[in-house]
Amino acid sequence: MSDGELRLNFGSVAIHLFSLGFLIQEADSSLPLHIAHKKVPYCSENGETITPNEPNAFKFEKFIFDVLPDAERSLNVEFVREDEFSPVKNASGSDSPDTAKSDMIMKFSRWLTQCGIDVPVDEQGEPLYKIEIDPCYALGIDDLRHKLPDDFKITGDLLLV
Repeated sequence: MSDGELRLNFGSVAIHLFSLGFLIQEADSSLPLHIAHKKVPYCSENGETITPNEPNAFKFEKFIFDVLPDAERSLNVEFVREDEFSPVKNASGSDSPDTAKSDMIMKFSRWLTQCGIDVPVDEQGEPLYKIEIDPCYALGIDDLRHKLPDDFKITGDLLLV
């Protein structure tokens, strides 16, 4: 929009929970095909793997979210993306296990900082140490704040369980 705000503020992270009964009900339903034009590597006549620069194939997909209109009721949950979602779609690079791990470390660093703990960071603001907080120990900042000792300090990789 002209003021810089997003026109559509929400999106789907494609996390769905369904009852078994609903899935049984929908098992035989005919879901629509979604067509995606993709870059698909292929084998040349001399046996070389060719990785195309442009889309060269169509992929036909069915998506579970297409059953949502059949649900009697649904619930949408709003959350801050960087606190609750980090996709893992690739083996390396963006949206990989490495970026998810980094995002979790940043999340737990923010929790500790909001609890008044000095988290050592590098020049880019990244925590110097690996930080992990088990959800059985604390589900959020308020939970964590009540469990940390008054003299708590970070001096190395940290795992709170």
